[in-house]
Amino acid sequence: MLTPGTNKGLLHFAGIAIAVDLSAHFYLSLVYAQLGMKKEAAQEGALYAEHKDDPGAALLALDFRYRNPLVTHENEPYHLHSSPSRPPEEHAGKK
Repeated sequence: MLTPGTNKGLLHFAGIAIAVDLSAHFYLSLVYAQLGMKKEAAQEGALYAEHKDDPGAALLALDFRYRNPLVTHENEPYHLHSSPSRPPEEHAGKK
C-alpha cells in the first residue's frame, strides 16, 4: 500500500521512496468519484492535497530572503559564501 511519506513529493512503498505524480492523483480522485469509489477518491484527493504546491509559499520565501540577506543566495545551486581577501595570483603561491 502507498502511504504518504515525510518528504514532500515522495511516497513510500515497501520502504522505497517513489516520486509523486500530482496530476495522476488529481485526475484519479475525479475518476474514482465519478465511478462512485468514494474511499479511493478520498485517498487520491488527500495525496494530491498533501503534495501540491502552496501558492503562498513563494511570497513567504521572498519575504524571508528580503529580511535575511545572509541566506538570500543559499537556494542557488552555485554561489560564493565569501570573496577571497587576496588577489587570485597570491593564492597560487606568489608573494
